[in-house]
Amino acid sequence: MATSEVNKMESLIEQVKNTVNSELERSAEQYGRYNNSDHESYAVILEELDKAKANIELLERHFKEFWESVKSNALDSEKQELLWIIYGDALLAACEFVQVAAMVIKAEHTIVRRSQLSIEEIIGAENDWK
Repeated sequence: MATSEVNKMESLIEQVKNTVNSELERSAEQYGRYNNSDHESYAVILEELDKAKANIELLERHFKEFWESVKSNALDSEKQELLWIIYGDALLAACEFVQVAAMVIKAEHTIVRRSQLSIEEIIGAENDWK
C-alpha cells in the first residue's frame, strides 16, 4: 500500500476505535461495565459475532444478485436498488463488528478487574452467591 493509503487506513481505524469506545460506554450504561464471568463474556461475544455473520451472509447473497443483474444487463434502476441494499447490509455488518470489538474489550476489562480484586473481595463475592 502507498503511504497515503496507509495513512487513510490508520485514520479510519482511529475513527472505528472511537466508535467502539462509544459503543462500549453505551453498553456499560445499559448492561454494566463488566460481565459476571468469562462464560458470559464468551456468550455475549458469540451472540454479536453470529449477528455479524448473518449480516455478511445477507450481503453476499445480495452481492451475488447484483452480479447476476450485471451479467444479464438488468435495468440500472434494479442494479441501483441492489447496491443500496448491499450498502445497508455492509453498514449493519460493520455495526455488529463494532459491537463484537466492544464486547471483546468488555471481556478483557472483566478479566483485568477480577485480577485486581483482593482475596477478601473474592471470598465476599463467593459468599454472596450462596
